[in-house]
Amino acid sequence: MVTAGRGIPFAELGRQDVGRAGGKNASLGEMTAHLASAGVRVPHEGAALDEVGAAIRSLILAEPLPAELRTEIVSAYEQLARDQGREEPEVAVRSSATAEDLPEASFAGQQETYLNVRGAAQLLESCHRCYASLFTDRAIDYRERMGFDHLSVALSVGAQVMVRSDLAGAGVMFTLDPEHYGCSMDLEWAKDGLTGDLWIVQARPETVQSRHRASTLRRCRLTATPGEDLIGPRPLRDRPTHRGLPRPRRILRRPPRLRNGSHRRLPVACPVVVRTSDFKTNEYARLLGGRPFEPVEANPMIGWRGASRYYSDGYREGLALECRALRRVRDEMGLTNVIIMIPFCRTFEEADKVLEAMAEQGLRRGANGLKVYVMAEIPANIILAQDFAERFDGFSIGSNDLTQLTLGVDRDSEALAHIFDEANPAVTRSIQILAPRAQSVGATVGLCGPRPSDDPAFTELLVKTGIDSISVAPHSFAAVKQHVVAAELKRYGTDRRGSSQPRRPRVDLPSSD
Repeated sequence: MVTAGRGIPFAELGRQDVGRAGGKNASLGEMTAHLASAGVRVPHEGAALDEVGAAIRSLILAEPLPAELRTEIVSAYEQLARDQGREEPEVAVRSSATAEDLPEASFAGQQETYLNVRGAAQLLESCHRCYASLFTDRAIDYRERMGFDHLSVALSVGAQVMVRSDLAGAGVMFTLDPEHYGCSMDLEWAKDGLTGDLWIVQARPETVQSRHRASTLRRCRLTATPGEDLIGPRPLRDRPTHRGLPRPRRILRRPPRLRNGSHRRLPVACPVVVRTSDFKTNEYARLLGGRPFEPVEANPMIGWRGASRYYSDGYREGLALECRALRRVRDEMGLTNVIIMIPFCRTFEEADKVLEAMAEQGLRRGANGLKVYVMAEIPANIILAQDFAERFDGFSIGSNDLTQLTLGVDRDSEALAHIFDEANPAVTRSIQILAPRAQSVGATVGLCGPRPSDDPAFTELLVKTGIDSISVAPHSFAAVKQHVVAAELKRYGTDRRGSSQPRRPRVDLPSSD
């Protein structure tokens, strides 16, 4: 029998009930149900987290906000309206717990946020509900598991002018070299579809890489008067991207704006490489409805994949859809920094056919600045690098496939796992051959693969080779960047600007596909 009320016996809970009872109670329920028969004793009592949380929130909402605070909030909102030249501007009302964005823990998303709040009455109600959300079931459970005293965590409510990113776009970016915060940060940006302005709407300590450097945690205390700007106007490169006060006082400010912002200005600063699809026939066949359209191959890894699909009748319509999406990004959205990358291209003839098929779909290499790269994952790409460079603007070394085809080892074979090694001399020699050959005719060379993430020696080899960029998974970005810096310092010392030295690699997040 499943209990319908708020009090739930542990015996009716399991690890699948984290969302209903929290991690601790779900685990206790799992042990009660499965270990009691083995003699393991677990104290019994009802799991009433949702009841406790609801009761606390009800008490907070039943008590009116202090009159002084209500007056300050309304006064600040009226001033914001005058600054905006609008009677009742829409605002985003956002909770910010004082322990929310610590490097060793993340409380983000546990409290409420309200969007498109308009008018003083809605603003007061939203602020009130934000304060109550300090005791959501999720927040209570997280503080219990992380060892935070419930009454030691306060909550501030911020109100910002609403940015209509639903009509344009928004995203997240990361920085490892902050000028003001002293730690790695992740930043949220949003473009207003009504005004065309681009805004930075949030900045918080990054909580993945920083956990490996817990000893660097610094605690700071803000001493600014509530409501005052923490800094004066500065050029964008020198200005922080978030303001806030750690007390439940008014924070009614416009989010800092990137001057002359538009959706084209943020991402165009650097190239974005989009790899076209590279599913194997067995992977397509496993998709819903895919089996009737795919041949059965003995070895799909070296079968009908990559470039060979794009010009064939069996996938020509699929390529048209991919090109349509890329045209929209480049031509309609204006993101001409997008570079297209073709995977698994075996021969010159394939290269010519793929480029022709893309041109038929409105994506001609060189038109409107379009660059096309090719994956270097077949020995033929290395041996004939200069010839491939006549057809493509750059190479991205796919180290997994290159290792597989150079050593003749199935990378999915457990029996041969001990042989599969991207640092094998045959593979590294291929990389050392490709880079100078391609760069001598103006093509760039990057590497995409997991090895630089956990092998500083492999990263050092790439630096010595003069590779242009390294593509890594987001979680390993900081580690690889540090490996690159260490390798550069070891090779060049503190002065890494010599014109006669090999190129310095750029570390990028992985290309899309």
